[in-house]
Amino acid sequence: MFLQSEKTQVIFCDVHRSLINQSVTISPDSLVSNNALLAELCLYFQLPTTFLTVPVSTGPTGIIDSLQFLQTPNNTFHRLDADPFKDGLLVEHLASTSANTVVISGFAIEVGVMFTALGALQKGYRVMLGGQKVLSCLSRIKN
Repeated sequence: MFLQSEKTQVIFCDVHRSLINQSVTISPDSLVSNNALLAELCLYFQLPTTFLTVPVSTGPTGIIDSLQFLQTPNNTFHRLDADPFKDGLLVEHLASTSANTVVISGFAIEVGVMFTALGALQKGYRVMLGGQKVLSCLSRIKN
């Protein structure tokens, strides 16, 4: 099944360097490279992007450098809950598009990615995970 730019939203979830450095399932540098490649594909195929960020230490921090060229204030949502679909602004943002598919990439599969995927499924979106673009900070996921 092909992705159509007008029907797809790519969601980068919690791609902060300080979080990515905690990975035990894939090297942090590989995760950065994989997400950078996905970002380039988004640009090339004109796939719209959304960024979910979380507070790291005292407040929201920036995403990894290789994704910043796609990030704007209008496509960035700072979440405080594991389920970003509890944020009315994100729900409104996605509803304002004609997207019926979300592609999710990011950190960590057992929290941010999982709750984003579950929330999207509950809202009726087709969900695709970015394969090697998701990682875990828990060693039990590695096995």
